[in-house]
Amino acid sequence: MDAYSVEHWHEFLVAAAGASAALAGLVFIGISINVSRIIALPGLPARAAQTIAVLGNALAITLVLLNPAVSHVTVGLEVLLLGLAGWIMVVLIQVRSDAATDPRSHWRSTVLLVQLATVPFLISGVSTLAEWGGGLYWMQAGVVASMLVGLVNGWVLLIEILR
Repeated sequence: MDAYSVEHWHEFLVAAAGASAALAGLVFIGISINVSRIIALPGLPARAAQTIAVLGNALAITLVLLNPAVSHVTVGLEVLLLGLAGWIMVVLIQVRSDAATDPRSHWRSTVLLVQLATVPFLISGVSTLAEWGGGLYWMQAGVVASMLVGLVNGWVLLIEILR
């Protein structure tokens, strides 16, 4: 596959958009089922918001890249700007969260996970613009990381908080 052109990424983008939308929906259901418990535990509302933001970011990027016949500059800008918006969103949630003061929370690991899910989109955008350094393979890494973060956090929000 070409790392700087979306032409050969169609199947991946379709699958990733569907998977991220489905996973975001499941996370919403998990949040709605356990909303009183999530709100009661310090750090979990932020974790829920970050999970939705990470999955929404992956969904937005994959949907935008399904646009046919765009140049590497357009692709790079789209991924960079949407990735930056997603990264800013999770950072703002992290800054506003009171999770850092809760010794029971896994605040550091949560911060690391959402950064691992958002930073590859920034690298992908810059790399695609420059046509050097991996390009859309970084986008793929960001999408996969976003899915994994969504799965882990979805499990925590649905199952682990009931223990």
